[in-house]
Amino acid sequence: MFITIANHNMMLVGMDGAYTKPIVVSYIMIEPGQTMDKIVTANQSSGRYYMAAQRFSSEDMTVTDFSHAVATAIIQYKVKYSLTTPSCYPNDTLPFYYDYGAAASFTQQLRSLATKEHPIDVPHDVTARMFITATMNFVSCPDDSCYMGETKMSATLNNIKTSVGYTLQTFPDIPAVMYNFTGDDLLTSLAEAAIGTAVKLLNYNETVEIVFQGTNLLNASGTHPMHMHGYSFYAVGLGLGNFNNETDPQAYNLVDPPKVSTFGVPKRGWLAIRFRASNPGVKNDDHLFDEAQSLIAGEMDSVSIELDLIKLDLGKLDLQSRSTSRLVDTWATRTRIEEKSSGE
Repeated sequence: MFITIANHNMMLVGMDGAYTKPIVVSYIMIEPGQTMDKIVTANQSSGRYYMAAQRFSSEDMTVTDFSHAVATAIIQYKVKYSLTTPSCYPNDTLPFYYDYGAAASFTQQLRSLATKEHPIDVPHDVTARMFITATMNFVSCPDDSCYMGETKMSATLNNIKTSVGYTLQTFPDIPAVMYNFTGDDLLTSLAEAAIGTAVKLLNYNETVEIVFQGTNLLNASGTHPMHMHGYSFYAVGLGLGNFNNETDPQAYNLVDPPKVSTFGVPKRGWLAIRFRASNPGVKNDDHLFDEAQSLIAGEMDSVSIELDLIKLDLGKLDLQSRSTSRLVDTWATRTRIEEKSSGE
């Protein structure tokens, strides 16, 4: 959602309970589940100024079946002035619904404060890596629960739709099938998803990197906010297109990445996060959508991450493609190199 105030800049100083490097902006783009702390200085002429907010739609511009309403409020100075004076509206600073450039420009400015008084602790020696697709899929409808047909569209992670009450399974570290995630006219068969309760086991205090890859399955690509219960994480990298696990990590921000609990996977792009598994319990990693993004109201998908003393045996993963095998081998090599470097 875009938010702006007529004739006033805003200084962003915090996100999701953590300090950020102050940035002065004419608008913000806030995603579902995020919180932001802003400072506004009342330094304009006496009068009334509109605050306006409207949806950021990251879908294709042909998608128009969403609310085009603009929410408004009025900031009124506590001084005497004529009520006949026209109110100021932010015509020049409120981005359009589909302004992906404005959204990306704001997001790319976000940094942790990272000072001596407010330090950060970005994991460098990663011991567990996951590559997770965030996408729209077809899932079957049990007990004839669909209004039409035998399937419905639903958000999934690695083509798994979590549903309480189904068979417990290990959540895979990588998708079962590798393909051109952000390509056009992808095969519909790639959108078939499984239903189950999936759990990823992690050692206590393990350092984890997760790369979320957005896809264009069913031509339903869009920005996907990701939220993790019980944790803040560092958004160390993001980009457009398919994630390249050999070159993209070289551009990671490990100095002052934003520390957040919610961050968006860009449309037809990827997001890399890192965190330390130091809060024992079962945590959900949520795939959040609003009504127009998912095309179905209230859809949310999650994977449980359970902290345990059991090490997941990566050798037992079912590798269904050569590209998947190469991805695992390369990540394993990266892990060994980082472990060797840290030992030296």
